[in-house]
Order: sequence, then C-alpha cells, then structure tokens
Amino acid sequence: MPILIITPDSGKAGDKVALQSSGWTPNAQLVYEWPAINFRIDDLRADESGRFDRFISIDPLLKPGTYKVRMYERLKPTNIAEATFTSTNLTPGTKVVTRGNPVYFFNGDQVGPSPAQARKTITWLGNLKSAILVVNFANKPGWVLEQATLNGKNYAPTSHNNISAEVKDALINGDNTLTIHYATPFLTPHLGDRNTLTAYIIPDVETIAGLSGIVSDMPSLDLLVKDIDKRLANATIPTIIILVAIAIISVAIAAIFGKVGGFL
Repeated sequence: MPILIITPDSGKAGDKVALQSSGWTPNAQLVYEWPAINFRIDDLRADESGRFDRFISIDPLLKPGTYKVRMYERLKPTNIAEATFTSTNLTPGTKVVTRGNPVYFFNGDQVGPSPAQARKTITWLGNLKSAILVVNFANKPGWVLEQATLNGKNYAPTSHNNISAEVKDALINGDNTLTIHYATPFLTPHLGDRNTLTAYIIPDVETIAGLSGIVSDMPSLDLLVKDIDKRLANATIPTIIILVAIAIISVAIAAIFGKVGGFL
C-alpha cells in the first residue's frame, strides 16, 4: 500500500515542503493532484525501488485552509496515497497592519529654557500610512509640556509631560518636522534648567498579499533619518556667550600670526 508524507504539513507562500512517497510499482507513472484547486501533474515517475521524493514551493495564491493532496498510479488508479496540507497564506488582497520599530525625533535629548521649544526633522522614503506619536518630557519642577506640532498639525498633551496620539494624514514621504512646545509659569526661569526630551513615532506597517507574494508598503530599510537642527537652536544664553568669546579669541590669535581665521 503506497504512503505519502508531506513535511512540514503546513506553511505559507514561498515555503519549501518535502513530498515523500513509497510503495509504488517500480518505475510506475504517477499522478499528483490537489483536487480542491484542480491542480494536477500526470507525468511523474517512481524510481526502481518504488519511491518518489520531491521538494515543492507553496504558491502565493493558495488560499488559507486545509487541502487534500493525492497521488496514484496512472495505470492502476486504485494504488493511491493521500495526505493533507494546511495553507497559512494570506488571502490575496488582504491587508494586515502591524507596528514597526520606533523612529526617533528626539532620543533623551537635553533641551534648555531658551528658546522654549525644540524642533527636529526626520526624512524617510516609503509609503507610511499612519503612526502613534509618543512624547515624553522629563521636566524640571515648574516646566510643562504645552503641545507637539507634526507637519503643522497640533497634538495636545495627555498629561503635563506626555503625549500619546494616533497621527493620520500628517505624515509625508519626505521631510517630517516635529516641534515640541514647553513653558514655565516663572517669569525668569533658572538658566541652568535642562529638560530631557524623548519623542518618536511607532509606524503602522501595512503588508499586502498579492500576485507577487507578501510585500511591505514601508520596509524599515527605507527609513532615512537626519537631524537638521541648527547648532545653537537649543543653546542657553551662557552657552552662546562662551561660543562668542571663543570666536573672538580665535580671531585675535589668527591676527597675531598674520592670518585671517574662520570660525565654524
């Protein structure tokens, strides 16, 4: 009596599975078929020992479900073996949304009291549908988070130092600018105050099962992140004074040696 074993007995598009069968008449011509989808190959042949083994790949268009797989001898149809295989493919056209890795605007950055905002732009290439915006503002006493503005759209804080909001139709394939606004009720904040800012998006990654298999609308490798902050954007007044003093000293030294120096 012939036997047919499929290993593994379940899989998705592109997976390779092994067909192992034995007990056939030596050199018999074999028929291999999946009756439910009208798939049939009728020119296979057993070897001299009555075995037939082959690897197959799961078709991307095979719908989810459990299928009967059958083999029999063409000249002796009663010599038959059957097995089952379960497809875990997505139905063609099905969209599945999952969460991607966080993409950071700020990652534990230190921001000062003047100016009372922090701005960064990140650039990505890809079709990003929507995301969750998360902002954590570890503030000194008296400082509060006012709002976040992503590409011109405002998002209010969920608490005095946090924002968690779903953002849709505010994301573009290119430069995305996030501005964090914060303030203090004190008229003269302490110049030494430094607040820690973490802000990122958690993207929705949409996968589609289609004729070419499973593809991603936004592969993570397509993310290009760049920081276009100016050097002094978040500098405090003492920091600016120090940098100006260094510039003056540099020019003076250059003049002494008869050179005109530049300062970056």
